[in-house]
Amino acid sequence: MPVAGEDVIIASDMFVILDIETPELNLVTVNGKLSFKDQTNGDLVHLKAKQVYVRAGELLIGEEGTPYMGEAQISLFGLRSEATEIMSGSVATGNKLIFNTGTVSLHGKTRSRHSRMQVSVIAGDASATVAPGLDWVTGDELYFAPTNHQWTHSEYRTIATYDIATGIVTLTAPFEFYHFGEAVSTAPEYNGVDTRGEVRLLTRNVKVVGHDDGDNWGGSILTTDRIEFDGTERLGTTQFDFVEVAGCSQENTFNAAIRFESTGNTGLNWIKNSVVHDSQAWSLYITGSKDILVESSDFIGAKAVGVNLNSVTGTHLDDIFVADVSKRVWTGGDNTVDKEACVAFCSYNEPNSCFDSSVTNSIAAGCAYAGFVAPGHACDNPTSMPFQFNVAHSGERVGALIYPDPADSSSATCY
Repeated sequence: MPVAGEDVIIASDMFVILDIETPELNLVTVNGKLSFKDQTNGDLVHLKAKQVYVRAGELLIGEEGTPYMGEAQISLFGLRSEATEIMSGSVATGNKLIFNTGTVSLHGKTRSRHSRMQVSVIAGDASATVAPGLDWVTGDELYFAPTNHQWTHSEYRTIATYDIATGIVTLTAPFEFYHFGEAVSTAPEYNGVDTRGEVRLLTRNVKVVGHDDGDNWGGSILTTDRIEFDGTERLGTTQFDFVEVAGCSQENTFNAAIRFESTGNTGLNWIKNSVVHDSQAWSLYITGSKDILVESSDFIGAKAVGVNLNSVTGTHLDDIFVADVSKRVWTGGDNTVDKEACVAFCSYNEPNSCFDSSVTNSIAAGCAYAGFVAPGHACDNPTSMPFQFNVAHSGERVGALIYPDPADSSSATCY
């Protein structure tokens, strides 16, 4: 059994099954297989480390079609001043991270991801009515989106009780703000838009947690492809299904909670049914990558930008929810303006061309500056719709800022 502060190497011929809570390790390098045992007795299986490097092997919690049913957690520790992992190539790795050039495949148990407010609440109310029949339980964490012009009126609450028959959920603390609700969708009255407040579940049984030691420096999960010094090619693959990522990303950097950088050659990278919350900076950053799918997932509580796509190809975001993106303490200088939005779709660095990529059927709420900053469709081509069926509400300024698509020269003629 390794001791606290020790480096651990899982060799290529090893298959390690973790069934305990480890001490706080230093660097865990995975060249073989590291799998979490599904504990049916309720015990937490917990990997603690400053860095986890999945170099040529696999890090597995559950599997597709057979989700992990117990409680599993990976915790990342360390300060911003500590040692940084240096790799060949142009990707800035950093420290306090899961660095993946192999396979990271995490699959939690299915949960009821979201609901809508069925009845309006006001400040002082300590219960809410959501849909009945959900699997929510005591101790689950919830997010309540703002529903008016006060874009900062997001609220986070813990469930005390939930009545599966009535949908009444009592909370451990009362609301501070108003949240609009109705028994049925308002979509028929508002051009297909349901204006009832969103309620999102933040809790999953498979977690990646960045521990903040007071320096706003959470963890980061980085997937990339790289060529090692001896010429060996490593191709990273990350797959998350019903996974919770909490307290991650790193202040005033591009080190988002989840990063895909210069990757995608396997064509197998995806995020589904997962939630990223309480980020120190951005929640999701995909740059220089291709064939990434993000669907039915939530990104809640980020700084400046929630989700940022940059120079991507074949990357699609569908049915995502991005909310509570607040302003950060900006240190760029007195004469510069910070860039802010819930979703920056190939717009943070201008001009930025992205190809065969899209953001569809998604919601942005409680956003600094804009809900979406996104490219428009090709002129006179209604089938070219990289950005469609999205809703933004309760933001600081604009719902969507649409600009001519740099990847299509015709786009500038109709914007």
